[in-house]
Amino acid sequence: PAAPAVTRGGLARNWPLLAALPICLGFFAAEIFAGRSPELLATPVVLDPLPWSEPQTWQYRITNVADEPVGHATCTLTPEADIVTLSCRQEQQGYEVRQGQSYWSSGPLAGERVVQWRRDTGAPLVDTADYEQYHIAWSPGEGAIDVEVAYPGEAPQTWQEPLPPLAPLAQDTLITSEGSWPWQLSALSFETGATARLAHLDPYTWRPATEDNGPVLQVVLVKIVGLEMLDTSAGPQKAWRVEVGEREVAWYDSKVPHTLLRYFNGMETWEMTR
Repeated sequence: PAAPAVTRGGLARNWPLLAALPICLGFFAAEIFAGRSPELLATPVVLDPLPWSEPQTWQYRITNVADEPVGHATCTLTPEADIVTLSCRQEQQGYEVRQGQSYWSSGPLAGERVVQWRRDTGAPLVDTADYEQYHIAWSPGEGAIDVEVAYPGEAPQTWQEPLPPLAPLAQDTLITSEGSWPWQLSALSFETGATARLAHLDPYTWRPATEDNGPVLQVVLVKIVGLEMLDTSAGPQKAWRVEVGEREVAWYDSKVPHTLLRYFNGMETWEMTR
């Protein structure tokens, strides 16, 4: 007689597919995760040695989003054996800009900001902004960032902002802040399309989650977009375009040392004049 037919249950027939399903789902989830949060999969920023051994001074013209001149700044970078000091003296007038449904405004600003970081790693030591209108200072503490904000005639406010999960000990972490990172990252290894992550601090901003003002520290993506032509006060020039987070952009001289030529902080543009 003919041998009986051999059949396999539905589970047995589909077992190879079921075994592959978690792998497929894993790849699918990873792609979604990478698409929505690419900074979480990127490697940390690593800086090259600082390209300067002597103090450098640059002057900048400040314009708003309507390209109207609103101020100027002079920045001096002083490298020492173990630390680097950046001091920027800034004078800026208040302004209002309306473009369609968008609106930008800023009050006047006058004073000096001094930032220090470790020369070998770029890790911050202290960042102090002393303006006529307010005082902001922050520095790395034990697993957190210590922030102090004070307005004339008011008691200082203080916070301890915890480090993000992907940022290890504060003393060893490259942490940047709006308005200072373009000079810290001038020691990047410039390569078109390269990406990396870093912890980025806004020391005093509106926080929708808690509906108040205070520090926000988050992991952001640093992207070296590539070389592009930039109109400068000295004429057209090739420059590296670097984006940090979703709104800040810096342009660096394509030649070593990679001097900062222009910086957009989301509201104003700083352009080097000399």
